[in-house]
Amino acid sequence: MKFTWVLVILVSSAIAEKLLECTCNDVIVNCVRSCQKLCVDQLVIRKCRYVKCKRGCACAPGMVRKRDITGFCIHREDCKRWII
Repeated sequence: MKFTWVLVILVSSAIAEKLLECTCNDVIVNCVRSCQKLCVDQLVIRKCRYVKCKRGCACAPGMVRKRDITGFCIHREDCKRWII
């Protein structure tokens, strides 16, 4: 019975790793920052709070998210307004 659980855990980890595919200009990192840099049209005050470190996708160096944390990554110099 123990062997079955270990096998299920290993297979589940392999599936989860496969599902973690980043989009264009994203890279897989071991620790996603809880407050990633954003390129926005209006200057707003952001309140970032600590979130437990987890593996995920983040913008490659020199890039920022467009509009919100789900936006695609663009080059910093292509941001025409505010980087917050």
